[in-house]
Amino acid sequence: MNRKFKWMISILCLISIILIVFGIKDMIKSMDYATITGNLTLRQRSGSEQERDPDEPYKGFYSFVVEGERYFKNTDLNIEKVTIKYNPDNPKENIYLFQIYTEMIAGIVGIAICIVSSCIVLKRTRK
Repeated sequence: MNRKFKWMISILCLISIILIVFGIKDMIKSMDYATITGNLTLRQRSGSEQERDPDEPYKGFYSFVVEGERYFKNTDLNIEKVTIKYNPDNPKENIYLFQIYTEMIAGIVGIAICIVSSCIVLKRTRK
C-alpha cells in the first residue's frame, strides 16, 4: 500500500506541476494583452448534463467589442461580466483571467497536498 500511495502522490505532483506551468504560460502569454470587460450575451444549457443535474451550470457566451468588431468568448462561468485579456493584434486570441487563476490555484493546491501527504508518509516510515 505504501508503494501505491507513493505512486499516487507522484502522479498528483506531476499533474499539479503541469497545471502551474499552463497557468504561468497563459499568464506570460497574456502579459501584453489588453484587458476588456466581456458582457454575458447568452446562457446555454450544457446539453444532457443539464437534464441529469439541474444544478449544472449553464455555459456563458460573452461578447466584447474591439475597434467596432464584436468577438465572443465562451466559458463555464455563469456571471454577468467577466474580465477578458485579448491580443491587440488578433482579438480572437483571448483568455479570461479566471482561467489563468484557476489553473495556478489548482496546481498550488495539488502541490500542497503532495507536500502534506509526503510528510505523513515520512512520519509513518520513521516509526
